[in-house]
Amino acid sequence: MKWTVRIALLLVLSAHLLLGYSHNFLVGPDDDRLWLYTSAISLGRGADLRQLNDRVQDSIVRLDRPENQRVRFALRESYDGNYVGAAAVHHAAAAAVARSLSDLRAQDYPAYLARAMYVSFVAMYLVACLVLILIVAGVRNARWLIAAALAVAATGLMESLFDLTGDTWSGLPTLLPDAQTRETYFQNLWPNLPALFLNPQIQLSPFGDTPRNHFILMMIPLFLLRWSGRFTGSYLFLALLGFLHQSHTGLVLAYLVAVDAALRPSIFRGWTSLVIAVVLAMFAGRESLGSVIGATRPIVVISATVAVFIVAACIYWGLRGQMARAFAPLARVRDRLLARGAPFADLAMIGVILAVSFPIVAVINALGTEAQSLYFWTQVHGRSLGIFRPALMLALGVLAVARLERGRDERALAARVVMLTALALLPGLVEALGHDRHPIARIETGARALEASVGPAIDWHSIAARPEPEIYYAIARTLDTGR
Repeated sequence: MKWTVRIALLLVLSAHLLLGYSHNFLVGPDDDRLWLYTSAISLGRGADLRQLNDRVQDSIVRLDRPENQRVRFALRESYDGNYVGAAAVHHAAAAAVARSLSDLRAQDYPAYLARAMYVSFVAMYLVACLVLILIVAGVRNARWLIAAALAVAATGLMESLFDLTGDTWSGLPTLLPDAQTRETYFQNLWPNLPALFLNPQIQLSPFGDTPRNHFILMMIPLFLLRWSGRFTGSYLFLALLGFLHQSHTGLVLAYLVAVDAALRPSIFRGWTSLVIAVVLAMFAGRESLGSVIGATRPIVVISATVAVFIVAACIYWGLRGQMARAFAPLARVRDRLLARGAPFADLAMIGVILAVSFPIVAVINALGTEAQSLYFWTQVHGRSLGIFRPALMLALGVLAVARLERGRDERALAARVVMLTALALLPGLVEALGHDRHPIARIETGARALEASVGPAIDWHSIAARPEPEIYYAIARTLDTGR
């Protein structure tokens, strides 16, 4: 493929990435983004942040606030190291703003905060996009670049079309009813399950502004590495993603190890096993969600032990070059899956894992507490679908490339894809006509409202009675200004 066509594909891919982000740019002084901001600016100042968090926790106890607030705040406090890589990028960007606007920070904190949040969140998304583009552009086979461009364009096109038609049908990751509620399974599965594939909205979009969104976007280069034969490289990349979103890294690691144990156990002979061990050690050493989800409950321990045994058995028999007689039919199924190509085989196995584990998770969820259910078990399958959705789109891109290239040379194929992906920008451009033209002013308006509510002197004794955005605004202002 000529370098001019390759550059054209990368430009269209970049345009879709930027346009998709413009549709989902929700950065503002809400509780989630203020918490991410405080986690970033407190890097290297952990003692200061812990002291402020302790004040809030003391207030929660003193005012006898609801249990859900205590659990939610404690969960976020323990998650300060979950996004350390993203926090480092946010920290560097916010520090650059602080150096150039030091007077504004002291004199007009809401105005400063708006600019610091805007720059830091945009910088993190641009870093994620740059990583994707570098990996996609670095793969020698141009068909992978074409497939990635089609995947990103199709995802952006679907989001724009749903937004333009009112966004009345969308999916949430909650596929199971909360424990101790009267919700039915059908109420959660429909419309959430089918809509998660078509319109998962901002929380599971690859074009959003949080570490979760960036992690989902990184599934395109991750699976591109896998499907181009670089399995060890894909696990190394997953290790790096552990600094972007620790919890999701552990989830994806579990799926991929299970998939590779069933489909290609031979990869565990070499360096891949060491890399997987490193990723697993990083996850086990840093993950703090276990106590929240009830990971030590007998039913969870038993289920996890059985899963580990099955994976270990697949690897053992696979490395020996033969399956036990009882598992011989599975070997034939594996061969048939691999004959259809790596994308089909991987996604088919992920689908099997999701289907088999769903009833088990449903039982675990039903027997857990409301907090365990709310913060993990009701969402684990929905989030899994959202995480692997870009891989599905990439696989469909591979299939589209195979169909489009019939009777055409590579250059003609790439030219047609450039035209198609460029046309796919049109709905997004129409949607962009109605975008907010002054995002910093919007953030500043929200910050000024919080400043007025919190007041010049923060009452830490009663801080827990305030809404969460005001709590995290107070923490951010204290960290930034000392008042």
